[in-house]
Amino acid sequence: MTRADTTLLLETGDYYADFPPEQSDRTAGSGFLLGLMIWAPGIAAAAILYLAGQTVLGLGALAASMLLHILFLSRIAIYALIAAICIQQVVGFLPAVSTIAKIMGVIAGIVSLPRIVNAMNSRKNDPIVKWIAPFVLLGFMVFPLSPAPVYSLVNWITMLLVYSMPLILCVQLVRQEYFRFGLVVFVLAAFMIAVMFIRVGDSETIQGWQRAELSAIAGEADNDINEQARLMSLGVLTTIFLFFAWKGLARKAICLVTGFILCIGIVISKSRACYVSLPAAVALGFLLSRWTSLPKKVVTLTTSAILLVLVFFIGGEIGFFGAGIQKRFDSIFERGAEAGNRVTYWRAHLQTSLERTGLMGNGISGARLTRRANELGAAGHVAHNNLIDILSDLGVVGVILFVGIFVNLFRRLWKLPFRNEQLFGFMIVFFMILAAMTQRDYIRKYFGLALGLVLVLIRLSEQRAVEEGWGYGLDTELDSNDALHMEIWSNQEAIL
Repeated sequence: MTRADTTLLLETGDYYADFPPEQSDRTAGSGFLLGLMIWAPGIAAAAILYLAGQTVLGLGALAASMLLHILFLSRIAIYALIAAICIQQVVGFLPAVSTIAKIMGVIAGIVSLPRIVNAMNSRKNDPIVKWIAPFVLLGFMVFPLSPAPVYSLVNWITMLLVYSMPLILCVQLVRQEYFRFGLVVFVLAAFMIAVMFIRVGDSETIQGWQRAELSAIAGEADNDINEQARLMSLGVLTTIFLFFAWKGLARKAICLVTGFILCIGIVISKSRACYVSLPAAVALGFLLSRWTSLPKKVVTLTTSAILLVLVFFIGGEIGFFGAGIQKRFDSIFERGAEAGNRVTYWRAHLQTSLERTGLMGNGISGARLTRRANELGAAGHVAHNNLIDILSDLGVVGVILFVGIFVNLFRRLWKLPFRNEQLFGFMIVFFMILAAMTQRDYIRKYFGLALGLVLVLIRLSEQRAVEEGWGYGLDTELDSNDALHMEIWSNQEAIL
């Protein structure tokens, strides 16, 4: 079966735009030489400035090298954006300017604009655009309903950047090797966060450590511990995928060590959501994977459970955590809102939304500013639950569009004929859903990154399925020949 014999995504047609190869990608050697010529002087200048006590100027030299490289190879902006989402959690916020990730997001969007226009001019757009575009547009339309419209409008700009990320990633990471390299960049950046937590040893002192170490560039470095834990959790899921995708004992050993250190960082973070959602995402990912046999599921889940126990045991023995974790869990259902009682926030935002005519939204983060929500105990807090927050911010239509995004992802992941890709996609999607049950994640930058990585994974896998002659489409099931093909492929995977 050839590509001409297949129709990809029958209801939408072929939405994969063909991009011309970048000039610096003609040969691997020329690309490496170009990077070396750009970065060697920048790194040397940064080292000299650092030794001279000019840390900020040294970082400026590295930033200049990166921007110069982006001019020659726009895809570098995507890797820089992936890293920046993690790095901003280490160095904090740039005083009176913006976050590092927002700056890189704007740069990545600008350099990706020609490719985005090309993609939009293709015969059909990706089906998920039908859900994301109205969802973002709705965020803009409801800002006048907010008690503080300007505040909600500023939050919408963050929403726009977050949901532009999947589009930017999809027009740049158009090859498997580009995508894999992006995953490696992400794991290394998340690894930095884990090292920071291990160095400090206690999540309560992270802020003080950042202020002491990086006050020259980070100001107060007021970062969210929960987002740091989520980035490390996604790093763990990525190392699991790379462990199965890579060949060679050395690479697999690196994945194991990296994953273990990331898990220790998560334990120290004391993020209740990640304690629950990460193991659950791994378990559900394996259970729903259609191409993994039952014995492999049992062995993998058993091994994962043993490793999880070891992480907690070893972490406890060397003093990485203690009674603070129990205290964090005990606070969930305490009566006082300041103790972390999510139920109080959920009830306040639900009742505030239900009392509005037609369940209209309050604008992004608008309900937290209403007198009614504060009377019910919200006291300026968001609902700390994605669906309730979206209902509160964007109304019923917003919830429908948001759920539609994930239904689209689940539907396409379920039909992927590749085991590792399907497993990875399911794990990330389940983590995004479960972790957001106790936090407002839908306009966090990590959320847009995770959504973009899943969408790139799906698109590359769907394209590969067509090229390999699967007769594959969203509205078609595998026929008998495809099933035989899959059985042969599964046997080969088992041997590897």
